[in-house]
Amino acid sequence: AYKLNTLSDEEVKNGVITASSGNHGLGLSAAARRRSVPARVLVPVGTPQIKIDKLKKYGAEVAVKGATYDEAVVLAQQTAEKDGSLYISSFEDVNIIKGNTTIGLEIFEDVPTPGLVVVPIGGGGGISGVTLARNIMSPKTKIIGAEVAGAASMFHSLKAGKRQALKEISTLADGIKVAQPGQLAFELAQKYVEEVKTVSEEDLQNTLRELVVKAKIVPELAGCASVAALAKIDVKSFDGPIVCMISGGNIDLQLLNKILGG
Repeated sequence: AYKLNTLSDEEVKNGVITASSGNHGLGLSAAARRRSVPARVLVPVGTPQIKIDKLKKYGAEVAVKGATYDEAVVLAQQTAEKDGSLYISSFEDVNIIKGNTTIGLEIFEDVPTPGLVVVPIGGGGGISGVTLARNIMSPKTKIIGAEVAGAASMFHSLKAGKRQALKEISTLADGIKVAQPGQLAFELAQKYVEEVKTVSEEDLQNTLRELVVKAKIVPELAGCASVAALAKIDVKSFDGPIVCMISGGNIDLQLLNKILGG
């Protein structure tokens, strides 16, 4: 919504287009509908039907394009160049990141001085927004990112000292299945994020079961990364409460039933 509010009528006269594994597209579609701006969302093959149905419910035109999120991005950009629509990135955009600071605002209003906040990472827009909010509202709080090992593009980028584009990515966590982090997010992570932990597919699925059965929370696998990462963090070394950001609750019901029955 924040990004769309910064744009003039002239800039969005031909509509907006994005690539998304679902959650960014949902936010953009809802904001576009409120402003009566046509929105198109390209989602990669394998995107849960529940996300596609919600996108359509919010008024977006949805097309399944590309084997991966990164391929869908290229196709969305090419479409924008051809038809004059405005391409809006899900994370490589200053105003998208600024909009994501509201996530941090909610965290630090509810828990004013946490010792640590753990945030799942896909392209890096979410953790960037939380980090910027932390810098203002709770500077002593540490930020740790969490990625799944099969799509740990930020982890490998930070290790290499420059952005890395993974040749292969493999995970059921579609919300964080990104081959390369954004440049803005990478630079912010280099400067402000304590470290990035990686978790396995098994870790994600076990965490999902725990959250559903014990906490009565039904997240998508991407959102489980932060909680799963706790097993790899010395939580006693942080002074204050620990917050895990669980991002996304749009899990495919067949996948959910399969994991819960496993």
